[in-house]
Formats: sequence, C-alpha cells, structure tokens
Amino acid sequence: MALESVNSRLGTASVPTSGNTALSLRDGQLLNARIESLLPNGSARISSPLGSLEARLPADLRPGTALQLQVVRTGPDLKLVILDPAAPQTAGSARGAPPISGAVQAASGAQGSLAPLLANAGAAAAQPGGVLPTAIQATIEQLASFRLSSDGALNVDAVRDAVLNSGLFYEAKLASGAAPAALTGDMKAILFALQAALRSWLGGVPQSKPDTAKTAPPIRGGGLTAGGGVAAAADLRALLSPDIAQLLLAQTGAALARLRLAQFASLPEDPEGSRTGTAKGAAEWTFELPFAVGEKTTIIQFQLSREPGSHELESDNVWRIRFSLDIEPLGPVHAAILWKHNQVAVTLWAETEDAAQRLRRQTSILNAALDNASLATEKIQVHAGRPEHEIPVAGAFVDRVT
Repeated sequence: MALESVNSRLGTASVPTSGNTALSLRDGQLLNARIESLLPNGSARISSPLGSLEARLPADLRPGTALQLQVVRTGPDLKLVILDPAAPQTAGSARGAPPISGAVQAASGAQGSLAPLLANAGAAAAQPGGVLPTAIQATIEQLASFRLSSDGALNVDAVRDAVLNSGLFYEAKLASGAAPAALTGDMKAILFALQAALRSWLGGVPQSKPDTAKTAPPIRGGGLTAGGGVAAAADLRALLSPDIAQLLLAQTGAALARLRLAQFASLPEDPEGSRTGTAKGAAEWTFELPFAVGEKTTIIQFQLSREPGSHELESDNVWRIRFSLDIEPLGPVHAAILWKHNQVAVTLWAETEDAAQRLRRQTSILNAALDNASLATEKIQVHAGRPEHEIPVAGAFVDRVT
C-alpha cells in the first residue's frame, strides 16, 4: 500500500514511504505536526510523527505554527492532506481537535469584505503598462469569475455551483480526496494562490498592515448586514508596484479571515451528534457570494438552514433561506424564504419606504417566476425597515395570491 502526498493549495508534503509506515495509519486519522523552519526555496520544513517533511505553504505561517495532517484513502492508496491550520475541523474530525476560540478571535480582528479586494484587484489588472505579473493577473481573473451576475446566466445550477465553490467546503473537499480540478475551482484555493503569488512578487519584503474594509463578522444564527454595499476601487495611479502588492495582500488576508469565520459559523452545534446521525439532518450554513453590479461588486450574505427531522421525502423537509445585499437604487434589502411541501413563503424588507414601494411593484414578476418553477407560492410580503432576528416558524404561511 503506497503512501504518497496529495497536492492542495495549502501545501504539498513529501512523505517517507519506507518500512511499514502506511500499515500504522488509518483513513481519517489526524496527525499533529509543527513548522520547524522556512527554507530558501519558499517551502517549509515540518516535523511530524512520520519524520521531517517539506511542504510549500502559501498561508501566512511562521516557524512554530502547529499544523494537522489528515490521512485520506483514495482507492487503494493513502494520502496526506495538510489542513488549513486556521480553518475549523469537520464534524468527522472534531474529536480531539484543539479549541477554536483563539482562531475565531484572531480571524475576527483580521477579517474584511471580499468586495474591496475584487474591486482593487480588477483596477490593478486594468492598469496600463502591465503593472501585475502574468501569474497574478491570471489568478485575479479566476477570482473575478466567482462573481454572480444578473446578465441572464444566473440560474439554480449557477447558484448551486457558486455555493459549493464558495470556499465553505474547501477542507471537506481536501479530506475527501477531491481531484485537483475540484480544488482549483474553489474560491478559498484561489485566495491562497493569490496570497502566495503576491508574496512571491514582493520578494520577501515584510507584509505591512494597511487598513482593510471591515464589516460585522458572520456569526452562527446572527443577523445579516447586507455586506457593506458596492465596493469602489481605490485610486491606484499614484501607487508603486510594491504598494499595490501590499494593498492586495492585506485585503486577500482579510478575505481569507472572513471566509474562515463563515466556516466557523457553519459548524454544527453538536459535532458528535451530527457525525453519528442523532441530529437527524439538522444543518446550517453561513456563506457569502460576490455579485457583479456593472463593473463593481457587492456581496450577498446567505444563511441556509434545514430543520432537524427524519423525513424520508425531501419535499417534507423544512428549509429556511435568509439573504441580504446592498445594491443601488434600492439600498440594503433583506429576504426570508420558507420552503416546505413545495410551498414557498417569501418576506422582503427594504430599509427605506421608497425602496419597499419599488419592490412591491415587482412582486408579480417574482410570483410568476416561482409558479414557473412549479412552486406553490404564498403571498409575497414586502415591508419597510429591517427584519427581526428570527424567521417565522414553519407553517406560518399567509393566504395564497389568487
């Protein structure tokens, strides 16, 4: 049985294959490791129970940083995955994992919206004279491709793929032995790649700490904040290349920290119950998707939850969806959607009365679209103001539009 490394955007480890090493390992096993030193070629030397390993780690890591390696079976082989040290553990690997409160606190202080990074990266890529190296230019184009758009290509398949590739499930993909193509199409993988390319461009210059745009951090079960509005690019014309690299590097780190917070917010409250099935299908995910508004970008914040239960039919499950965005000319808009028995109840909030009136004039279009999707649509309600924290309980439908 061969034991080999597995490529990931976090790192690639060279693992010894001599002796009976593979025979002592089991699928899913976690191994504690630590970074010993940084090597001149940009990789790191890691101490582990398997001996000394070398790995290229584009994440912001230093000697002494603790890592976890996970053993993953792919067919007849065992491979090692280097897990993101700041990311939450999945339910199946939560047993024995270190407390995450420190990681949450660190990410909360460093997090920032993805929208400014997309705006400034796009502006830098558009600068005349080829300011950015080719590798960074290509990575920025990959990052921009994650933006959803209302240009007619937005459909349920596009939204599903955007959620799966939002970075929320990056470590789960690694642990499952996903093919490299699945990893390179993940937003967290692209952010890691951009971080590494920017550090390489700076050539070892210490990273500065410029201000990054802050917004309320995602919290499990917490309210949504509409993402902070449409982000405009900074004026980069007077900046030198190292200054642009520092700005983009800081904003990439902030976006990664915010993504980690979304992953923490999506952890089950009872990891052991979720792993053994006693939670009976309860689930909640918090994530953000970038949305193109012309050449600019806003962020749509989502919370998707499924009530616990043991329903055999998918149509008997109760799903709740909340999302918020800030987009002109409406300003902040919030939505709560309840889905059960193929029936949908929709409540919308706009924070100004004028915006609420605009939405009310468009409800017939939304109602027709839901009907075309074979969904029994309850009366679509539109309110001025902000929603209360809780979504209405299951079954609280209103009279159907006739």
